[in-house]
Amino acid sequence: MGALSDRLGRMPVLCVFSSLVALTGYPVMMWLVADPSLPGMLTTLLWLSFLYGGYQGVMVVTLTEVMPAKVRATGFALAYSIAQAIFGGFTPAICTWLISASGDKAIPGPVAVCVRARRARRRLRGASLRAASPGRTDQDRDERGCAGLDELSFTP
Repeated sequence: MGALSDRLGRMPVLCVFSSLVALTGYPVMMWLVADPSLPGMLTTLLWLSFLYGGYQGVMVVTLTEVMPAKVRATGFALAYSIAQAIFGGFTPAICTWLISASGDKAIPGPVAVCVRARRARRRLRGASLRAASPGRTDQDRDERGCAGLDELSFTP
């Protein structure tokens, strides 16, 4: 996916993977719930892992590219670690609660669809990470500036 995002740009690849999750998340989970078998579970796991890996492979590069060179490692590490701790830590508990509250074992599918659809919509509107395009250099990004990141004051 890295070579593809180098040629096409980061945002188109991120939008494609977000859209694929939005379009296939719930149907794949419904298919698994309707026919719970080892091959079905492995197929679902492989498909969702492919989508996650394709998205994350490009997102990591995108996040590091938007950080100024002086604070790149710290800025990326903080942003990524905090997001993973919050969303990665609470998602299983939230999904377990949603399953018990709704009785629908495929309910994690619509949750993934909503999250990815929102991300894709934001990217299509151009509301996020405009700096991550092919051909930009560290100097271009540093000249553009990231207010607050140089001093690590992460205020909105």
